[in-house]
Amino acid sequence: MDGTRETKVTFNQSAEFGEAVLAGLKGFQRKTAEYAFKRLYRAEDSTRRFLIADEVGLGKTLVAAGVIAEAIDHLREEGVPRIDVIYICSNQAIARQNVDRIRHHLPIETKPLAERITLLPYRLDALKEVNLIALTPGTSFNSASAEGIVEERVILFRMLTEAWGDLGHNARLVFLGGLRNVARFKEYEDSYEDRRVDQSIVE
Repeated sequence: MDGTRETKVTFNQSAEFGEAVLAGLKGFQRKTAEYAFKRLYRAEDSTRRFLIADEVGLGKTLVAAGVIAEAIDHLREEGVPRIDVIYICSNQAIARQNVDRIRHHLPIETKPLAERITLLPYRLDALKEVNLIALTPGTSFNSASAEGIVEERVILFRMLTEAWGDLGHNARLVFLGGLRNVARFKEYEDSYEDRRVDQSIVE
């Protein structure tokens, strides 16, 4: 882990683990994490964004773990019921590697998400108190085509149906995309029938 000593912390509802995670960092990594957290959350002129730029291999991922740990402590003190950490990475291989590093240092059970962001309506009910959600351009922001993928179109159709009632045959034609007919679209509808769509997104 970039030359740092490993830290194992027990997570419970009342414990603060930011300090324990920071204790596992090198001095310059800890100072960077503490300063970034202060600028984001504690400073009177706090900011919504902070850039850390240095040489490759100096432990920016571990600094991120320190900032995340302190932020989780802070947000739980503020009474935030669910904390979502969104990690955007250039590709899936790097995302898997870095997310594993972060999760190793954070004693929390996270809900990893490394797929298309448009599928969130099917996933939100499975999220936990603290979630580390990894998104990459290839899996989350690439539309694949102007029509999207079948599962995305089925989600949209199902949400519209919940809001407005059965839209009928002609409405399904709008969502066919590359499918050959409405019957094929209905097969996909039926196959996803047991998946609950998050009501907050429907609303």
